[in-house]
This record gives sequence, structure tokens and C-alpha cells, in this order.
Amino acid sequence: MPKEHKEEARLLKNYNAKPDYYSPSRPKDITRVMLTVDAPCSGDMLDVGCGDGRGYHYAYKHGMTYNGIDYSETRIAKARETQGQIPNNPNRPTFVCGDLYEALPSINPAFDLIWCCELLEHLEEPEIIWGEMLRLNGGMIVASVPVDMPHENHLSVFKTEEEVLIRFPSINTITRMSFETPGKHQREHFIFTA
Repeated sequence: MPKEHKEEARLLKNYNAKPDYYSPSRPKDITRVMLTVDAPCSGDMLDVGCGDGRGYHYAYKHGMTYNGIDYSETRIAKARETQGQIPNNPNRPTFVCGDLYEALPSINPAFDLIWCCELLEHLEEPEIIWGEMLRLNGGMIVASVPVDMPHENHLSVFKTEEEVLIRFPSINTITRMSFETPGKHQREHFIFTA
């Protein structure tokens, strides 16, 4: 029987109610991240914790097949409504709503690019999801977590690169990048690859 993740269920209400959010998930920020880490720009992309599907813009721009998964029905509904509305698009995105702890183990193909933006700090067992991403990795994983950002919705806070390296084995590169918040502040994030 799967473990119940009560803290994550509590956070889901806040996540669904948040009309917009900042992170490296805006199309221009995703492009900047992907260029910085020299991410694949062809093949199949899996967006773990896809939210409203903003990662699809990168996939579409490069002709990649896009698969997004998130545990929020509200966010997946928004993704289906707002993404993939491009006429004559042969690579329509696929969005799946599901518990990541149950859904990821049932996926078999390897992906050329796995994008995981601002998810791991919200999980009770992020190492399990990281392990599943490693299993599905057929090219590169690109992930991000905020640097030293205590918040009521963050179940983990990552202050140093060493903490990230300890929690998530098999990291190839780790760097810090800053992104602008809606309030025009800069917020720093760890960007790491495997």
C-alpha cells in the first residue's frame, strides 16, 4: 500500500489557490537555464511537477515530444486549457494528473530531457522522485530548487550546494542562477543536472 504524504496533501490547497507563481518556469527563464546547462533540444521531454505546463514552450520550440505530470488536477486542467493551443501543431503535449510516487514507477521509456522545476522542495520524500527520474533518464535531467528559502510550503530548505549533492546523488553539474520575481526582486536557485 502506498505511503500517504499528508504534508504534501496539505500543500495542495495552497498550490491550487495560487493564481500565478514565479520560478525558472517562465519560457524565457527555461530557455536561459537550458542554454546554460546545454540541455538536449530534440527527442522526448518529461516535465515532472509540470504545473500549468510552461515547460511545453521549450519542447514546442525545439520540436520535442512533451509529457507533463503533476498531482494537481487544477494545474493540469489549466495546462490542458492554455498549452498546446497552437494550430497545426504535430507535437501536441500530453498532460497527466497523478501521484508522482505511483505514476513515475509505471513509466518505462527513457526520456531525452527531464525537467523538474521547483518541485523537490515541496516533497516529503524527494529522494524517491529523484531516483525515479534517474531511472527514466535517457539524456539529461535538469532540476531546480530555491537557495535558502524557508517558506510554509517548503518541506526542505537547501542552503548549500553540498546539501543538494548529498540529497540527490549522481549530479553532474550544479550552479546558481538568479530569476526575477513578480515584485522585481532577484531570487537565487540551484540548477543541477544528471
